[in-house]
Amino acid sequence: MSKQILRNLVQSNEEDVMGLITVCLLDRTRFKFSFTSTSTSVDIIKMVHRLFSRRAHKCTSLPFCSSPFCLSPQVAEKVGFTQTELFGLKRLRNPSTSIDEEVAAKVWMSEKLPLFSQGVDSSTVLFLRHKYWFHDSSELTDPLALQYIYQEVDRRLMIDGYDNTDDIHIQLAACRVHIAHGDYNPTLDYITPETIRYFLPSYIQGAHTIQDWNRLIAVFHQKLVGKSKAGTKGFVCLGISDSPLM
Repeated sequence: MSKQILRNLVQSNEEDVMGLITVCLLDRTRFKFSFTSTSTSVDIIKMVHRLFSRRAHKCTSLPFCSSPFCLSPQVAEKVGFTQTELFGLKRLRNPSTSIDEEVAAKVWMSEKLPLFSQGVDSSTVLFLRHKYWFHDSSELTDPLALQYIYQEVDRRLMIDGYDNTDDIHIQLAACRVHIAHGDYNPTLDYITPETIRYFLPSYIQGAHTIQDWNRLIAVFHQKLVGKSKAGTKGFVCLGISDSPLM
């Protein structure tokens, strides 16, 4: 391909740029990309992967990305996943809502239609979230994708007030303890007045005393001995994927 043809292609793409689009991560980190009239959610997600790849923290192949965001290894570690097909983009159902955007109702963007045709403009904030469940842990080969999916699932379980049984809350708490601290150690009390908020939702914490929570959670925590932290995250995600709550 001649240099003139390449210049013409770049010029035509530049002329088609509709503006900067904002994408928000789970931890509320935001970054921007330029988008064209034909850009889809799949295109943006692939740009996220390429931009924040752990193998390259600077932008060398994306002429329309906002380059200051290419230089953060911390964000790269969070978003440098390779299994982009598991993820999608959401937008607020009501952009003018006063509710915290983290818990506000959202709708999926179509993967096939251009974002511009779905009403997206420079004022729109899109949220990167996992969209498709896997049916076997062997299907999820990317540890960063697993981490992102686990964090999203766990956050929803902790803040949405799902009416789970005590047994489910105890099992999930044991998984959280295992992921945070590893195998069960009978000499440690993992649940304390200071740490309980990391392992149990606020709406269930008062159901038992701290001592009883430690005793109940320990029963299931012991069953996870020898299981990898990644395996425990997969267990949580696979178990929840069959639930109507998700």
